[in-house]
Amino acid sequence: MCHNKEFMGLCKSDDDCCPHLMCYKYGWCGWDG
Repeated sequence: MCHNKEFMGLCKSDDDCCPHLMCYKYGWCGWDG
């Protein structure tokens, strides 16, 4: 489920970074690639 919290900050899953970003293992949102 997308929470639409897209931001460059801490996250727990890709849902916190959607719709355009993904959550990396270090806990931050960023672009894929």
